Amino acid sequence: MPHQRNRTITSFLLKRLKLWPVLGLIGPRQCGKSTLLRDIISQSIKTDYMTMDSESLRKRAEKSPESFSEMTQGTVKILDEVQKVPSLFDAIKLHVDQKRRPGSYILSGSTRFSSFFDIRESLTGRIGMMHLYPFSLSEIHSLSLGQYYLKKGNFHSQLSMKEFDIKIEKGGMPGFFYLHSAQEFGSSAQIWLETTCFRDLGKVLRKNYDGDLAYSILTTLVQSDIPTATETALRLEKDTRVVSRYLDAFSEILVLKKINPHTVGVGKSHYVIVDSGLATFLGASRKTALRSHVLVEALSLFEASGLHHPIVEYYHSEKKSYVPLIFSWKNEKKSIAVQISDRESPHRREIQALESFIKKQKDSVRGLVLNQSSRSYSENNIEYHSLRG
Repeated sequence: MPHQRNRTITSFLLKRLKLWPVLGLIGPRQCGKSTLLRDIISQSIKTDYMTMDSESLRKRAEKSPESFSEMTQGTVKILDEVQKVPSLFDAIKLHVDQKRRPGSYILSGSTRFSSFFDIRESLTGRIGMMHLYPFSLSEIHSLSLGQYYLKKGNFHSQLSMKEFDIKIEKGGMPGFFYLHSAQEFGSSAQIWLETTCFRDLGKVLRKNYDGDLAYSILTTLVQSDIPTATETALRLEKDTRVVSRYLDAFSEILVLKKINPHTVGVGKSHYVIVDSGLATFLGASRKTALRSHVLVEALSLFEASGLHHPIVEYYHSEKKSYVPLIFSWKNEKKSIAVQISDRESPHRREIQALESFIKKQKDSVRGLVLNQSSRSYSENNIEYHSLRG
């Protein structure tokens, strides 16, 4: 089945499992976590998979979390949607402290393991965290793409423009990216969004929650060229504090990625939806959908390559120069600044914006321009690469 394709994160997940007693895997709902852990990982290691989506298992776990989560020799215990039973975190901490054995648990969830679910930092120092995103171009087409994020070089596009456009239009959510019928895709995307807005978000916000408002906020945000709480509130004629509360909740359930402005620029936090297909369905411009696509492609590749999760920022100057994505890493004086162009030959102002940002930096910055060309080249210390390469 399409959603059972191998994930690029698999080999590194297995490596990290040998280092940590507990491995955490988080990602948006239905991005493929359960399939990866239940069907793909189990081909390489012995696992005991249990999901807290099951009411009977959840009741057992709530009744006796310590016995339910007890270690099994030679088997990795997988607890899916573990945040639904917060008491399991303290129980697992107890087991790990008694016997610190690498590869004892994998805990997965569709939310950050955070205070939104009254989960204390029980596993600090005991858990290694990983992120799973919707399918990337590499995973959909079983190709090695986007390697220019990792190293300099000459790369040629491996996909046709038609194949690339399909990815931008349909995204990579396993449940519906492969659907050929526009009607079926639209119906599936609508159900996913309604479930997210009317059910999942309510579990985070709890009080004073309105599903219709949540859907309106998400739609308005995605359709805006300035995806901030302030701009969204202005368009909806709502209090910015209320809109911020909803947007932060969407971030907690990993539907949005919060991107702060770089320190050398100006502006307020941007919120970017983590799938270009959902963005397109909600009425986003191609520029907005491309930003979602590039964000997820880069983060997926960094995760699969074993890099620490990067800090993601954007740059906007008072003179309106704009660089949509900047990736940097803690304790490392290096970063990657990414300009995105929906043209074969990027516009001069796009290049000038990237040059402006690089000039303001004291640290080492790789400047990448991703465009619609079919080959790589370098000019004035800026690398140009194909979005399809």
